[in-house]
Amino acid sequence: MLPFNSRRVKIVMKNNHTFYYRSEGFTIIELMVSLVVLSTILLIVTIALMGIGNIYDKGQITSVTQNITTSALNDIVGKIEFSGNTPNLVGASGQNCNTPNGLWCQSYQIGSSFATGRVYAYCIGNYRYSFVLNREVVGTSSNLTSSAFNQRPTYHALYVDEVNNAASCIPLDLFNTNPESSPSLSPGTNGRELLLQNMRLLNFTITPNTTTQSYAISLTVAYGNDDVINTKNSTCKATSGQQFCAVSSMSTSVMMRL
Repeated sequence: MLPFNSRRVKIVMKNNHTFYYRSEGFTIIELMVSLVVLSTILLIVTIALMGIGNIYDKGQITSVTQNITTSALNDIVGKIEFSGNTPNLVGASGQNCNTPNGLWCQSYQIGSSFATGRVYAYCIGNYRYSFVLNREVVGTSSNLTSSAFNQRPTYHALYVDEVNNAASCIPLDLFNTNPESSPSLSPGTNGRELLLQNMRLLNFTITPNTTTQSYAISLTVAYGNDDVINTKNSTCKATSGQQFCAVSSMSTSVMMRL
C-alpha cells in the first residue's frame, strides 16, 4: 500500500494485472539545495586545482631562476679561477647623466628621443661582463618603451664577451640588440647573454679579500615583471601573480689558481 497522500499512476496490463507507481519527483527547493551543494563542491575543487597550478608554476620558475644564477656564477668563478687576472670594475665618468665614476652611461633611442642607461662592466683579462641593474630582459623584437625611465626594459642585462685588448675593456651598449655591433665601443667577439627573458639582475659584485687573496662574488637574479618584484629588498611581492616571480641570491668565494 502506498501512503494516502502519495500521487499514484495506475497502469493496467493486457493480462488485467494492475500496477501502481509513485510519480512524485524532486521539488524546486530540493533541486536548488542540490545545485548549491554541487556548485560548492565544484568551487572547492577549482580553487584547489588553481592552487596546485600556482604552486607548480612557482616551482618551475624558481628552479629555472636558480639554475640560471648558478650557471652565471660558475661562469664568472671559472674566469677568475683560471685566467690569472684581477677583476676590475671599469667604465667612464658619467658624462651628461650625473653618475659617479665607475659607471658607463649609454644612450639609446626611445621613439624620436634618447634616454640614458647606466651600464657597468667587470673585466677579467680579456673577458668582459657588461651588466645593467634592475632592467627586465625582453625579446629583441620588443620596443624599449615605458612610462617611467627606471622601469624601461633592456635587450641584455648580463652579457659576456671577449675583447681583443684588455686595456680597452669598457661596457657595451646593452640596450642594443647586438651590443658588439656598436663601432664606437671597444669591439668584442663570442658574446652571449647569461640571463633569460623576463629576468633581471639585482646585484652583481666582485670584492677582493687581500688577507686570503680571494674574491667574494655575489649575484642576485630575479624573474618577473615590475609589479611582482620588490627590488629594494630583492623579494617577491605578496600580490596577485606572485607565482610568476622568483628571486635567487647566491654568493661564493674563489681563489686564482694561476
